[in-house]
Amino acid sequence: MNSAFEYWLGEQVVVQVDLGQIKLPVRGSLLEERADTIMIRISDGTEVEIYKAMVLAVEEVKAEASASHRLYA
Repeated sequence: MNSAFEYWLGEQVVVQVDLGQIKLPVRGSLLEERADTIMIRISDGTEVEIYKAMVLAVEEVKAEASASHRLYA
């Protein structure tokens, strides 16, 4: 069975992250999926590892800033 994140590998996405009382959108390129985490490269080139359990949604980044498609992991 394919994971929910496999489709997004190599794509520009916005990952909605749950940090308790804070919901944080993280925009970048989804690089890698590991057992419990995903790795995303944000715009300044920094690679950030995010626990899958903290991911609320993955959204596709389109050419038009106002257009996005939300898929839940």
